[in-house]
Amino acid sequence: MPSSFNTLDLFSSGPHRFIVGPMGSQLIENTLIAPTTPGRQAIGPQDGDVTIRGRLIAGSDEDLWSLITAITEQITDPPTAADLVDSNAHSFKNMSFISLTLLAPFDRARQTSVPYEAKFTQFGAWA
Repeated sequence: MPSSFNTLDLFSSGPHRFIVGPMGSQLIENTLIAPTTPGRQAIGPQDGDVTIRGRLIAGSDEDLWSLITAITEQITDPPTAADLVDSNAHSFKNMSFISLTLLAPFDRARQTSVPYEAKFTQFGAWA
């Protein structure tokens, strides 16, 4: 089963991994509220973050740019919440696509490829 965002298969042109961010409470240093007060306090749940790191692979530069365009079209303002599903069918509900970063120049050999990092968040904690 291919991974998907908003039911679209965006990342399966090459290998990719899902990295799940921390879960739990956000903490704030008390010194930010009262400069002489030591310690920290919980201020609410952390947003749920998932990062996909991988490599986009295509037959040519033009085809690779088509993949990149299809992905970046899913980054909206304001962010759209949709399901993010990994290749093992685990679903992260109500995720918003935040950014796509190309991590290096295009590699050109038999195929054209580029490593990337895509960041998603679920505003207001894991559901």
